[in-house]
Amino acid sequence: MSESIEDLGDNANGPAGMAALAHAVLRYRAAGLRVPPVPRELLEQLIERAEWQFGTDACDLTDRAGFLAAARDGAAPAEVGFGHVGHGVASWWLCYRLILAPLAVFVRQSFGSAYNDQEASRSIVNPTVERIEELIVLADAARRAGRIPPDQRLVLAIDDLDGSGWEVPGGVDGWRDSDKPLDDVVEFLAADRSAAEPAG
Repeated sequence: MSESIEDLGDNANGPAGMAALAHAVLRYRAAGLRVPPVPRELLEQLIERAEWQFGTDACDLTDRAGFLAAARDGAAPAEVGFGHVGHGVASWWLCYRLILAPLAVFVRQSFGSAYNDQEASRSIVNPTVERIEELIVLADAARRAGRIPPDQRLVLAIDDLDGSGWEVPGGVDGWRDSDKPLDDVVEFLAADRSAAEPAG
């Protein structure tokens, strides 16, 4: 369906900015999918890098280890990338990677293989995208309130291949494996917010 984004390097000359996002919307909607969130501050850098692949940088959307290394580096620049990647008849994924000041998210969910029930997959993928939109807002509010230090990120992975989990900003408690990492992270931020609010 598409070639690997890492093979394109920075020579991709597809549409950029709003035009790239418009192409993404058309592709995703045609497949019955929500487009993953693209923060406003990254929109102008967004490029259509290949068929079904969009990003601010030329990166391998399936590289979880590389993502985690960047996410844990407080100096890593903001980025967003997403698309449908894979090979063969069984190994196809909808991927998303986002690194912002307070938050880093990696998603790899099964979609589009010959053995995949696409309707069932949509019922998992679309709510995940919606929850990530919510999480971006919550994490930004936590950063502005000083609950996430400027040089740290809350890191989250939703990964059908290698397992899901998350870690608090700075990774002080280590990686937490989880079957419901989005719920855990939202609960963590909500508890953090409640603790910061004065009683009364």
